[in-house]
Amino acid sequence: MIGAILIRRLLALFVTTSLLTVSSTSADDAFRPRLFERERTVHVNGTPDQVYSLLDPENRHLWTKKTDDRERVFDGWDDTFSGAMYFSADEHHGYRWEVMANNDPEARLMRWILMYPEVELLVAELRCTPDSDGGTDLTMAWAVIGLSPDGNTAVKNFFDTDNFESQVDRTAERLNEYLK
Repeated sequence: MIGAILIRRLLALFVTTSLLTVSSTSADDAFRPRLFERERTVHVNGTPDQVYSLLDPENRHLWTKKTDDRERVFDGWDDTFSGAMYFSADEHHGYRWEVMANNDPEARLMRWILMYPEVELLVAELRCTPDSDGGTDLTMAWAVIGLSPDGNTAVKNFFDTDNFESQVDRTAERLNEYLK
């Protein structure tokens, strides 16, 4: 399991690399990254173990459109894929780096980091907890940093138009459909 210190170090590395890239290519000396955070909990009709098993790093096709084109460049430190690093093409931003920062099946908790160079850095957390009806409360939390003026605008627009909430709701719908 990766501790909070290592997650901070990974974030610092990504942010530093991204900001160096932005500062060397951006004419806007007044640029400052902005942090946007959101969290949403939805109900899923399955046990936390069932739901979590559908979202594990090797089975993410249920909620990610493109996983087949990801190239794993580091396998991680153990069989939970913690620390696994992927590189892939992205239809909107050119390419992205992805790190499975923490995958804890016992706690049903997953954290990952996505970096779209010169656009955004996203730290996401997914947690499955039992609810009183025998189902699962699925909580998704995102912290997103814009890495350029355009990145800040894109991230702000994404959150201002309820896209985060819609994405979490669609994830729950797909999981519920699969678990029928």
